[in-house]
Amino acid sequence: MAAAAPEEPPQPVQRIIDLTKDIEGDKLDLKKFISNILRYIDEYTSDPPSFPTYKNTAAVLQVIHAAREVIVREPGVVAVKSPVAVCGPLMGHGDSLIQCFANVGRPCKMKYIFLGNYAGSGAHPHEVLLLMLALKALYPDRVIALKGHMEDPPVLEAIMFIEGMKMRDLVPLDNSPRPVWQAIKECVCMLPLAATINDTVLCVSGGIGPLLCKEGLQQLGPLQRPHNPSVPTDRLRVMEVIWGVMRLRHRPTRPNWPHFSPNDVEEFCNKHGIKFIVRGRQFVANGFLNNPRQLVTLSSAENYLALLENQSAVLIFGKDPLKVIARRWAPINREPDSLDDNKAPQGTNQLPTSPPDWPNAKKK
Repeated sequence: MAAAAPEEPPQPVQRIIDLTKDIEGDKLDLKKFISNILRYIDEYTSDPPSFPTYKNTAAVLQVIHAAREVIVREPGVVAVKSPVAVCGPLMGHGDSLIQCFANVGRPCKMKYIFLGNYAGSGAHPHEVLLLMLALKALYPDRVIALKGHMEDPPVLEAIMFIEGMKMRDLVPLDNSPRPVWQAIKECVCMLPLAATINDTVLCVSGGIGPLLCKEGLQQLGPLQRPHNPSVPTDRLRVMEVIWGVMRLRHRPTRPNWPHFSPNDVEEFCNKHGIKFIVRGRQFVANGFLNNPRQLVTLSSAENYLALLENQSAVLIFGKDPLKVIARRWAPINREPDSLDDNKAPQGTNQLPTSPPDWPNAKKK
């Protein structure tokens, strides 16, 4: 008698979570939309796997349109007064954004400048981008969302963003019209390129370059949006700000990208009355890097790609413009103490290093 074939273990059932749940029709309900996304990210696990969907695309369109209405009224260079917190690239890491709010404060309590690159290779690229737009619409003066290279539509297409939208029911599978994708493209093309803090600190996603060193911010502010790629100087200005790479060695590692050196930073600051620059284009293992003296490179995507175990940091500029606090936290990936001590499933399993005030804040 032949032995019975061993039974295959049951496959985990994927949990499909509608992030437009309880939002009726095309009603604009920013708080509910934000709450749905935050709850999904906070409770995300890979065992059993969970995946988001947006069944009510009309509600998503309302969020994007509301954000665009606010963004188009902003100048190309936004002037901000302290106190304010500066958050670096998130690259699709939704749990890093939650950690940022837990450690620093909610947008209703703390003003923020975000250095772009909201989508990326993290677990929640679409959720982070849509969450950022919803926060911008809800807190127009307290959330300053700058443009990074990930907010360039061709780059979003290159990282399979549209394919992710199909999986989330945000665009149809066939070639029929894609109103949500079109709305996202029109919105991210209008994001401001830079912000200043107390007129003395420059915040950009990438960096500076020869044209910006020569002109300063005078030509950056009135730059046409969406930016016209057919105008060479306009294209170069945008490239310097969102793609700029700091070169510490003599020879550039990426010759096709705009580069700047520590000497360029010193020259720019001395010539244009800037004390220092905060940017976020390049990866920093310890959360932030103050090199050279008048430049801070900031990374806020904690445990990037769940591989690098890097720290995350946010800069906080207090009421005293000369006082800056770098708040930093690291992922905790503890090995089990015994065979009975199970590790947490992959997902949002990092712990803040200071007591959080959100999302578990007491209701007033």
